Amino acid sequence: MKSWLKIGALVLMLAFIAGAMSPALANIDEYLQELTEIQKQIRELEAQEKKAKDEMTKVELELKKLKLILDDARNRLARLNEQIAEQEVQIEEQENAIAAKEQEIAETEAYLAEQTGYMEQRLRIMYKNGAVSYLEVLFSATSFPDFLSRLKFLGAIIDSDARLINEVKETRDWLTREKAALEEELELLVARKEKLEADRAAAKAEEEKVASLVAAQQDKRSQLEKSVAKLKAARGELDKRQAELEQDIKRYYDSKEWQDGEAPEVFCWPVPVTRYVSSPFGWRTLYGQPNWHRGIDIAPSHIYWPGSSRYQGTPAYILAAAPGTVVISKYHASYGYYVMIAHGGGYATLYAHMHTSPMVKVGDQVTIGQKLGIVGSTG
Repeated sequence: MKSWLKIGALVLMLAFIAGAMSPALANIDEYLQELTEIQKQIRELEAQEKKAKDEMTKVELELKKLKLILDDARNRLARLNEQIAEQEVQIEEQENAIAAKEQEIAETEAYLAEQTGYMEQRLRIMYKNGAVSYLEVLFSATSFPDFLSRLKFLGAIIDSDARLINEVKETRDWLTREKAALEEELELLVARKEKLEADRAAAKAEEEKVASLVAAQQDKRSQLEKSVAKLKAARGELDKRQAELEQDIKRYYDSKEWQDGEAPEVFCWPVPVTRYVSSPFGWRTLYGQPNWHRGIDIAPSHIYWPGSSRYQGTPAYILAAAPGTVVISKYHASYGYYVMIAHGGGYATLYAHMHTSPMVKVGDQVTIGQKLGIVGSTG
């Protein structure tokens, strides 16, 4: 049920093209019905097109958001790649440093082994020869000062060997500690690299996921663009057919049948109980799109409509706006019960959405203000 009752009054203005009525237009009602159906289809296509465009707007917004996320993921991935590359350089440098320390340790140990060997060799010789050799060296002195000098020399040799071996051992131990510290740092570098690689794998997975979402939205946008293009093409065909029908209908109303007689000097208001126009003649917004309204919708209170629970017993009658001949009186899918009156001089009025069948029939001559039917909501 409509939220208000209405009557549509369509006035066809005088045209400047005159001519005989085409035989193909003998049944004007069929053309009017097709025109109404086309207008309905156009409105439906406009609604579908608006819905598709609204969806495209949502897709575009989602795409912008996803592209920002994708850019962020790619930037993060690039930063991680740089950090991993830097880490690999540090690891390589650390490994080279460890290798250098190992080389130093090896050289020090070789030197230690060499010096230890020399010392052991002297000790073996001393062991084989016993203490006699040292005594011979000492007692072969030519004087007491020479004896002291020889004793000091022998002590210096022994001290020098011991000191050298201790220094080499200390150097080896220090190098070993340095190597251990480097190896500990290497472990930290390797662990950090492994963490960065795990982060990179997660960032790569995120990038691929978002890239997939972007591709899906782009595909959705492409499909919507195709749908909009198809809807526009279909609407273009309907607009073309509507223009053809309107031209044919115009020729019909410009024909002699409609031009005969004088145009009415005055028109009366067709619904005396109200002057409220719920939708005026001209451009209006329908389903979010501009729409040309070819009539006016007059909406009286429900108290005048027999189909309402608030009906008070007196209906709102539809009156003929001017005298003329009834040319249509029937039911229409969109207009519901309606009447069309030819007034002469190229003027006609159409009264739609009557509550029940009209009170006049085709061919009736009506006077201004004559009752045609009751305001309703059919169609």
